[in-house]
Amino acid sequence: MATQATAQKFGTAEIEAATFTGTDLPAGQSALTAKVQVLLDRSGTSPGVIDGFKGGMSESAIRAFERRAGLPVDGVLDAAVWDLLLPYATQPITTDYTITHA
Repeated sequence: MATQATAQKFGTAEIEAATFTGTDLPAGQSALTAKVQVLLDRSGTSPGVIDGFKGGMSESAIRAFERRAGLPVDGVLDAAVWDLLLPYATQPITTDYTITHA
């Protein structure tokens, strides 16, 4: 499990600004992976925990999304997958909220 020190490599602004760069999701944790995980979830294809880490669950979710969309199934983020995920980005990817003690 990631510690808070390693889990804070990027913030909400980086997630919102993340965009497909022409290659698959980067290894490790990234803002782009977090954004793709949210968009997959919004599309009805659960990537599991939305943590920004590229892993088996993200790959499985991309495979399921590709299968459902009629794309070649390889589990890799590419331009076709990105273009089909973009309609799920009409609302902000992240939101701030405050937890208060009741």
